[in-house]
Amino acid sequence: MLYLGPVSIGRGAWDVVVLLNGAWRILCGQVPNMDYHSPLGPLTFLLVALGMKAAGPSAAAIPIGIVFLAGCLLPWAWNIASSRFPPVLAFVYVLFSGLLLIAPRPLGTDIRETSYAEFYNREGDVLIALIFVLVFLPRLARAGKKPISDGVSIGILLALIFYCKATYFVVAFATVLLGTALPWRCWKKHLSVALGFTGVCLTTRFMFHIPFFSYLHDIGTSGHVQAMTTRMQFLKYGASQNLPWIYFIFVSLLLWTYVDYASGSTLWSSAGLWLTAGWIIGAAVGLGAGNSGGVAENPLILMGGLIPLEQFRRRNQEQIKVASGLARLAYLAALMIILPHFCFKTLVTDAEAFAYASAWNLVKRPSFDASRTLHAGPLRDLRVRDGLTSIGPYWYTRDFPSKLNDGLDLLRKHLRAGDQVTTLGYTDPFSFAFGLKPCRDANSWWDLNMDFNRSYFPAPKEFLGSATLVMIPIYDLSYRAAAHETLDVMMGLYKDYLQQNFELVDASQAWMLYRRRSQSSGRGPNL
Repeated sequence: MLYLGPVSIGRGAWDVVVLLNGAWRILCGQVPNMDYHSPLGPLTFLLVALGMKAAGPSAAAIPIGIVFLAGCLLPWAWNIASSRFPPVLAFVYVLFSGLLLIAPRPLGTDIRETSYAEFYNREGDVLIALIFVLVFLPRLARAGKKPISDGVSIGILLALIFYCKATYFVVAFATVLLGTALPWRCWKKHLSVALGFTGVCLTTRFMFHIPFFSYLHDIGTSGHVQAMTTRMQFLKYGASQNLPWIYFIFVSLLLWTYVDYASGSTLWSSAGLWLTAGWIIGAAVGLGAGNSGGVAENPLILMGGLIPLEQFRRRNQEQIKVASGLARLAYLAALMIILPHFCFKTLVTDAEAFAYASAWNLVKRPSFDASRTLHAGPLRDLRVRDGLTSIGPYWYTRDFPSKLNDGLDLLRKHLRAGDQVTTLGYTDPFSFAFGLKPCRDANSWWDLNMDFNRSYFPAPKEFLGSATLVMIPIYDLSYRAAAHETLDVMMGLYKDYLQQNFELVDASQAWMLYRRRSQSSGRGPNL
């Protein structure tokens, strides 16, 4: 990944700009959730900011941040998995997690739709899967009991999830609470969880100055404006999309329950397997609905089959050794159901997406159409391919380079020393593109009913108070997208303040440029 550089963008170009914008703010000294607001946790932005520290402002900062996270998480994941799964399953699980973390495509999309959009969801999936393993599977006897080590691991993972995405944290925290009722509970482990979580939070506060309660406020704001009816629609859609996979796990649970019944055990003896599977699958569907609208490719459902499978193996170790035994047949049948259908499907697709992105970078990047290169140094390695048919927030994805270049050229003509620019729209690509000091402009990205709505929104002075320039996109009228409504609502909320304090100084095919009235007279030096 580091050698090849950033992948070509086949989907979600604006989502990639959100990552670059958030990281650039941090690099310029802004504090997440205090100097700007976002319902998305600061962890992902911090990783990209780390990449910018290493390689300078460019799209290459994103894969650098991903590689850094993978380098930290995967050895840790192996340490956790190898002490709880048989070696082969531990290897498959860590391989699955590694590809899940680095594959450059949003889940549920084609391998050619390469992008870093929604990387934070993949990040959250890997982190919370480790929580599931730690909570529901005690260490194998050969690994020894290490309650303090396990507790610290859970605490650190909880904190990382907290700073990744709030929805994942709610599920992870509830899972840990459920774990306190399991037979392997231990007060040393619980204390270690608290110490691990508190340690990461304090480190984050002192290293990056991120106020704990300011972040909670942003999370609360997001929860306040999000429509519950929309979430329920996503939940129903996500459940229906994953119904075949849930059915396969249900069949496996019936097999395991039948083994218990045939061996003379009561049906209640299998209740733990059903509880574990039900909890993880419910969490997977709920998180899928809350974070991606519900897609048929949900990697967490794998854990709803893999962890109960290991629980069943431990309970029936002696019977499974019998070659023709019922327990062995049930174990192998479940293994053949769970690995190919849940693990290998996503694993192979992620591997194919990574291979496609690598081949494109090696073969086609050198001959990339120069007219599609963005007209700003930090954005030159952000390559959006031609021929794409997907729609973006304002224009078709294939038109992203020409439309953004239109805005870059427009803004460049009017920039003065000390200018601060913001965008009345999805996010601000211009401060990063021109190396400008970012505005204190409320939200780092704007999405109706996700971080603001018609009744709950930042005050005009909080949004436009430090801006000297405001860029407003002119969206494509040939289709209607959610971002069009977002822009229309923003114009309705801030139009009066904009007209009172700014004046239109220029416009292009795709953008309008406003300058603060107090600075509209007299041209300063162009940058």
